[in-house]
Amino acid sequence: VTAYDNAGNTIGSRALAAAIPAFGRAVVTDVFRFAAAATTQQDKTGSVVVTADGPVSAYVQLTDRSSGDGAVIPGSTIDRTAARLLVPYASNVGAFRTWLAVRNLGTTAATVDIIARAADGSQAGRISALSIAPNATYTNDDVLGTMSVSNSNVTLEINGAGAQLLGVARVYSNGRLGGVIQARPYTDASSTQVLGYVPDTTLETSVLYLTNTDPSGVASATVELFTSQGQSLGTRT
Repeated sequence: VTAYDNAGNTIGSRALAAAIPAFGRAVVTDVFRFAAAATTQQDKTGSVVVTADGPVSAYVQLTDRSSGDGAVIPGSTIDRTAARLLVPYASNVGAFRTWLAVRNLGTTAATVDIIARAADGSQAGRISALSIAPNATYTNDDVLGTMSVSNSNVTLEINGAGAQLLGVARVYSNGRLGGVIQARPYTDASSTQVLGYVPDTTLETSVLYLTNTDPSGVASATVELFTSQGQSLGTRT
């Protein structure tokens, strides 16, 4: 486990004390302290790289120290990096704010533009020519505020020509942890998408967002709803 600060400097690197058993799981609490071989709070944010001699799946659980709320950020492989990423939802309506992190996995500095787009595809705001060093992470607690975008729900486009980028966003209110959204490569877009679970119950509801990633043409979409038993309940365009 190797930890980096936001500038890309190595905080520390440590091996787990024991091998992970087949189909087993290992937990590293206070991962920054573990990597730095420290016992006190590090007062840092950054990123972690996990390397192993076998296939492992990693995720980090974030916990709000005040409320106890938790959120999960899944690990990504180098194959999931891209020069162009999409964050499908960001908001600063009312008390909501959007935190954004962009990690450069490349070996050279990346020049990155972040563009907020309204529902009609127009540019609502922009941060231009951010320089992110190798292994460094750009973070912003209120990315839409930095763009002077107000009271809006938008998508975020992250562009770094030739770069190897990962991104994650968190929409929160009143300083609490909020929901975490993984940025996806634009190449994930396709003519068919499947949402494995959508509720409409007394306790839960759901909203579907569709983003057209084609810069040159409109897209018509049809939504088909299935029951948990696989029965089609109908389609609507």
